[in-house]
Amino acid sequence: MAQVYSVHAQEGDLVLLGTDGVFDNLFDHEICALANLALSPYEAEILGDPNKTTSAQAVAAAVAEAAAHKSRNPMAKTPFMKHARRAKTHFMGGKMDDITVVACWVTCGAETGAESGACHHATSGACASY
Repeated sequence: MAQVYSVHAQEGDLVLLGTDGVFDNLFDHEICALANLALSPYEAEILGDPNKTTSAQAVAAAVAEAAAHKSRNPMAKTPFMKHARRAKTHFMGGKMDDITVVACWVTCGAETGAESGACHHATSGACASY
């Protein structure tokens, strides 16, 4: 069943969506650690070099690759393993599953009302699957 979320986003935010194969294999703190390595278009602009932006494609690929790597590791500690133990079920390592990540930077342009502080769309998005 589809889930719908409404969140307040601002320029420079990174939106990450993923299948259960991502979240069964990576803990939230691992995903955040990867995301924190990325430089948003907003941050790159502030630093004076928009070319330093980490592409949404690179972020999606990094998260998907990390999840795929852990899914193949029979000794990995994963959220799926943690939940299985809580349910008193024995499961070790990563969980092979479909892995898809969609990453999108929230950006503001003049056409969206950036002068008034309103951001209404994301202009940079990408998907990676394993």
